[in-house]
Amino acid sequence: MRRILIGLPLALVGVPVAFYGLTRLGWRSHRSPATDLHFLHLDWVANTSAPYWRAHVENLLVLSLGLLMITVGLGAVAARTWRAR
Repeated sequence: MRRILIGLPLALVGVPVAFYGLTRLGWRSHRSPATDLHFLHLDWVANTSAPYWRAHVENLLVLSLGLLMITVGLGAVAARTWRAR
């Protein structure tokens, strides 16, 4: 029961964190469709002299943190559910 009480809120908080990171990276910018992922051109990660490099990396880290929170939270819930069977 403790895993569910920790995992579910963690996953639920991870969703808006990941969404925030995704939109800050430029998702759906310029009225592009939701399935258009061309904004994730990650060639700028290695180019530290690019303008706004730090902001882009921070947004990528926020997205990664949100996805990690979702994964760990749902993993905890799934482990508890699977163990209960």
